[in-house]
Amino acid sequence: MGKLLIFTGDGKGKSTAAFGMAVRFLGHGKKVCIVQFIKSAGFETGELNFFKKIGVEIIPCGCGLTNRNSAEKNREYLRVAYDTAICKLKGNYNLVVLDEINNVFNITAFETEDVCPPDILLNEILAAAENKDVVLTGRGAPQKYIDAAHLVTEMKPVKHYYNSNTPAQKGLEY
Repeated sequence: MGKLLIFTGDGKGKSTAAFGMAVRFLGHGKKVCIVQFIKSAGFETGELNFFKKIGVEIIPCGCGLTNRNSAEKNREYLRVAYDTAICKLKGNYNLVVLDEINNVFNITAFETEDVCPPDILLNEILAAAENKDVVLTGRGAPQKYIDAAHLVTEMKPVKHYYNSNTPAQKGLEY
């Protein structure tokens, strides 16, 4: 039996926790897939480099920060991410990570529900979690997802160097 795990909240470490679980699964010879909803294939991240190097399927489907792109472009990328997630949830994996999916449910600048319907996605996630583990990351997990999950961890910021105008750093943020 699988589990649905959610890492949410305003603190740092949600994706990092999910990637740590992926490493743990890999260490046990399990098959892992990571679908990234916001991160772009055009942006080099440490996790993308590492997982590709060791043969893990990691699929960045986003186009980066949603406030830097048109609504149409964001919606197009979101539809691809949603379709990819549905496919991978039905695939032969032991762990599927939907990285930054929770962020999608909080977008207000453009319509998302028609290209990434949260209720249909939740049903697919729960069906997949009957025989594999599924991890969702991102701020603001919807309450119905929290209610359905087996484990929810909320990351809470206490202190962050961003508050002193420190830019994102290779290795720490990406």
